[in-house]
Amino acid sequence: MTQEAKRSLVEQWLKANRSVLKIKALEEKLKFPLGTIQKFMTNERGLKKERIQILYDFILKSFINIKSLKK
Repeated sequence: MTQEAKRSLVEQWLKANRSVLKIKALEEKLKFPLGTIQKFMTNERGLKKERIQILYDFILKSFINIKSLKK
């Protein structure tokens, strides 16, 4: 998957799940500086490609773990 496709997926996922996400907890779990995702959500700042990759990996890992629990 291209970097732009990953960025699009991550940004859409964050916005679509905004109402159920605990942004501060997510930032702490991923070891992002506090306010990083919040500033993205309020359109103050974009996300760096390194953080997009970390979020992308987290999203994939989260869904893979959920699938394995169903078995």
